[in-house]
Amino acid sequence: MGKILVVGAAVMDLTMAVARLPRPGETLVDGRHYAAPGGKGANQAVAAARAGADVEWRGCVGKDAWGERILAELRGAGVDVARATVSEEVTTSVAVILVGGGENLIAVDLGANRLVRPEEVVVGPEHCALLLQMELEPPVNKAAIAAARERGIPVILNPAPARSLARVDPTSIAWITPNELEAAQLTGEEIPEAAASNLHELGFAGVVVTLGARGALVSLAGSGPIRVDAPAVDHVVDTVGAGDTFNGYFAAGIVAGMDPVAATVRAVRAASLSVTRPGAIPAIPHLSELASC
Repeated sequence: MGKILVVGAAVMDLTMAVARLPRPGETLVDGRHYAAPGGKGANQAVAAARAGADVEWRGCVGKDAWGERILAELRGAGVDVARATVSEEVTTSVAVILVGGGENLIAVDLGANRLVRPEEVVVGPEHCALLLQMELEPPVNKAAIAAARERGIPVILNPAPARSLARVDPTSIAWITPNELEAAQLTGEEIPEAAASNLHELGFAGVVVTLGARGALVSLAGSGPIRVDAPAVDHVVDTVGAGDTFNGYFAAGIVAGMDPVAATVRAVRAASLSVTRPGAIPAIPHLSELASC
């Protein structure tokens, strides 16, 4: 089994946790601040590695303290960052995150992530799957998908944040994994089963819609959708990295040859455990910890 190639954004998350989200114009003074590496690409790379997969991350950070910290975090998780780009032109991306009452608000400066170029995305014989999100510019993903198709390896696309799928060839995607809101934005269907059906009609063979505390829905073209329940958790601390935890674990499961439903069950458990901890990457559990959830 080869490496999962994760092409995606790396971001320094600056998080403020409060009892509830403030209303427009309101100031709350009960916040607790913490900074931790994140970004969908980096998060998902770490999640796949902690799920037991061999992983390479491709992206760009600035030549600054935050960029160094992100790369150190990835290396510490066992992710190969040898071909990541470090830019002296632009600073590392930053996300400002408000977390409260089980919800979050996020604003992102993509920073160095904007410098990733399509020609830099090389899919080699050492790669067995490609995991993508939509934080990078569409031409980057298009080039990566084309390279993966040429190599004959599966592509798992997490369409987050939701963007038009017009430039995506659905026949080149093995699995598309929106959350419930993204599925509705992409299809106009509020009911997850209807959204999955619509995505099948567009040509996507495998669909997983994540449903937060309600688990996930798995659907393969030609067969009925299956709901996977999430385990109950005692206390939700931070939901920011839950979707990325799911996607990394799901990709690792698929690459390991797990049945898609079984891979989803394991990924849901990992995501459920992650929300009981603060931060994105620091909250992602190791495979050995799932017995506690």
